[in-house]
Amino acid sequence: MRVSVANGEWDSLSYVEKNRKLFAKQKQLLDAFYKHNAISKYRYDEEIHYPEDKMQLK
Repeated sequence: MRVSVANGEWDSLSYVEKNRKLFAKQKQLLDAFYKHNAISKYRYDEEIHYPEDKMQLK
């Protein structure tokens, strides 16, 4: 589910849709860090829940 910034797709998204896409990308990155033991489980959980709360994704 990619959204291209170059062709203006990003501009057509609502604030909530943009937040969901940004969160999904951040979660993907955190998953990779955790999978490769670059961050601890505690840090992973902390970093996952903060954007959920801040971006009102729950």
